[in-house]
Amino acid sequence: MLHTAFYKFVAVTDVGAVVAAVRAMAAELTGGIIVAEEGISGVAAGQPDAVAAFEQALTAAAFAGGIFAGMAFKRSACVTPPFGRLKVSRKPEIVALGDVGDGATGPSAAHTALSPHAWREMIARDDVVVLDNRNSFEYRLGKFAGAVDPEVAHFRDFPGFIDAHAEGWRQQRKTVAMYCTGGVRCEKSSAWLSGLGLDVVYLDGGILNYFAAMPDAERDWQGQCFVFDNRIALDTKLQETSTTAEQVYADEPDGPWRIRRANRLLAAVAGANESPGTSTVVLAQPFPQGGERGRGGGDGRDACTRPPTRNGVGPSSVTVPGAVTMWPYVIDFLSSRFGSIPRATWAARMAAGRVIDVTGSVITAATPARPYMKIYYYRDITAEPRIPFDEVVLFQDNYLVVADKPHFLPVIPSGRYVQETLLTRLKRKLGLDTLAPIHRIDMDTAGLVVFSIKPETRDAYHRLFRERDVAKVYEAIAPVVPGLVLPLTRRSRLVESEQFMQMREVPGEPNAETRVDLLEAQGSRARYRLRPLTGQKHQLRAHMAALGASIVNDRLYPAIQRHAAAGSFYDAPLQLLARSIEFTDPISGQLRRFDSARRLVFGHN
Repeated sequence: MLHTAFYKFVAVTDVGAVVAAVRAMAAELTGGIIVAEEGISGVAAGQPDAVAAFEQALTAAAFAGGIFAGMAFKRSACVTPPFGRLKVSRKPEIVALGDVGDGATGPSAAHTALSPHAWREMIARDDVVVLDNRNSFEYRLGKFAGAVDPEVAHFRDFPGFIDAHAEGWRQQRKTVAMYCTGGVRCEKSSAWLSGLGLDVVYLDGGILNYFAAMPDAERDWQGQCFVFDNRIALDTKLQETSTTAEQVYADEPDGPWRIRRANRLLAAVAGANESPGTSTVVLAQPFPQGGERGRGGGDGRDACTRPPTRNGVGPSSVTVPGAVTMWPYVIDFLSSRFGSIPRATWAARMAAGRVIDVTGSVITAATPARPYMKIYYYRDITAEPRIPFDEVVLFQDNYLVVADKPHFLPVIPSGRYVQETLLTRLKRKLGLDTLAPIHRIDMDTAGLVVFSIKPETRDAYHRLFRERDVAKVYEAIAPVVPGLVLPLTRRSRLVESEQFMQMREVPGEPNAETRVDLLEAQGSRARYRLRPLTGQKHQLRAHMAALGASIVNDRLYPAIQRHAAAGSFYDAPLQLLARSIEFTDPISGQLRRFDSARRLVFGHN
C-alpha cells in the first residue's frame, strides 16, 4: 500500500464541481481531501497503481483547466492501512490560520521556499530562528535540532505566539525558518509573517520531503515525525515506527479525546471487509482488556484492545506489510524485520507461546505470513537492577488506586526499566491489567500517584487534571535564599532546553505557575511548600532553580551532573515529595484527600 500527501494553493472557481470530480477520481483510495477556493490539500492511500492513476488524473491538463498541474506528491510506503474510508470535503480554507487581522495569508513572493539541502545550510546559521509550525505534541515527538516550540494545541493559536515574539526577532535581525509536516501550514502563514516585517523562509515540502530527499536526515532531525493517520509516526527513512497514539497524546489537555478518536479511526480500518484493491485487512480486536496500539512496554493507557499482560508487562506488536512474497512464514518476517534478533531466538519464543496473533492463537515457526497480519510478541525481560525501595498502596476502591512512590522508581516502563516501575509492580501486586496512571511524577520524585482502574471512567479523572480541579501540594528541601520574600508566585514560560532533559525559562507568555511558601528554615537550608497551578515538565525543579534555590540533590538543575557511582547513587535522593492531593471524585461525588507518609531529609546542612 502507498500513501501520498499533496497540496497546492491555486484559485478554484467551482469548488463543488472539483469536489465531485476528485471524489470519483479517488474512488479506489482511502484518505481525506479538502477543496477550497484557495486550493486543495489531501492525503490518500491505496495500491500503488491506483495512487498513480489518481495523481495523474488530478494533475491532468484536461481537469479543471489544469490548475493542479505540477503539484508535488510526497509518497511513503504503508504497513498499517492509514485510513478507513475516503472523505472529500468542501471547506472555506484548506488550512485555517486563525485570527491574523488584515494580514495576508497564502503564497507570496515575500518568502522563500528552501530545498532540503538549502534548508540544512540555513538552520546551521546563528542568525536564524528555527520555528516548528506544528502542534506541541508533534514537536515533542520529533523536531529539527534547536527548533523552537510555539506550544500551541491548534494551528489557529499560532498567530498569538508570533505576535508575542515578532518584535524581538525583528530587533535581533533574525531570519525565521519555518517547517511543518508537508509544507501547507508554512506556505499558508509565510506571507502573513512577511507582512509583519520578518525575514521568512520555509522548508519546501515539509519534513516528509526532507526525509525523502536527505539520506542522512537523522543528522538534523531528532526523534520521529507525527502523521495524522493510523501509522502515528514515521522515522527519517519514512518507515512506520512502533509509537502509539497513547504515547503521543497522554499529556495533552484533550489527550483522552484524541486517543479515542485515533482508536475509532483504527477500528474503522479493522471493520472494513477489504481495503480497496488489497487482501482482507487482518486487524481483528478480540481481546477485552485495555491497552495500547503498536509498541509494547505496557504503560497501561487506554487504546485499542490488545492481549493481556504477562508479569505486569504488555506485549509489543508489529504488522506484516501488504506484500509478503519475500516472507513465506511469520518467522521469516520477524527475522528480517528485527535483524539484531537471531532466528533461533524467535523460534524459542514461538515454542514458549510468546508470539501470538490477534485471536490469541500461538504463532509457530510453521505459521504462514499474511498481508496486514498483526503479530504480538512478549519480549525477553533483560536483567534489571532492583530498585531497593517499596511502594505503598494507600487507597483502593473499584475505580482508583493511590500509591505512595519511593524515590528512584519510574512510574511507567521506559528505557531499561520495564519490571522495575510503579505501574508494573502494582499490576502484579493487585492483579489489575487495566491499571493506568492518571498523572505522573518524575522517577527522582517521591510521593503520591493516582491510578485509574476502569477504562470507561478514566476520562472523568483525566478531566480533573485537564481542568485544574486537583489541588496538589509538594514539599522540597532547598537552600535559604537571602532576600527572597515568601510567599511568592513564580510565573514564567518554560520550554525544552538544548541540554538533554532540561527545561529553561524564556521570555513570552507564561505557561507555568507555581506558588512557593516557606515552611521552616534551619541553618542554610529550608523546607518549602510548592503548589503547582500548571503541569509543565520539571516545573517545580526549574522554578526553584530560577529562584536560586535548586532542590537538594537535583542532578539536572541548575546544571546537569553526572550520576554518582553505583554504590552511592541511592544515597542522594532528590529532596522533592508529592505530599498531598485533593479533589472531588467525579464518580462518587466524595471529597478525596490523600497524604504521603514519606519524609524528606531535613535538619542538617
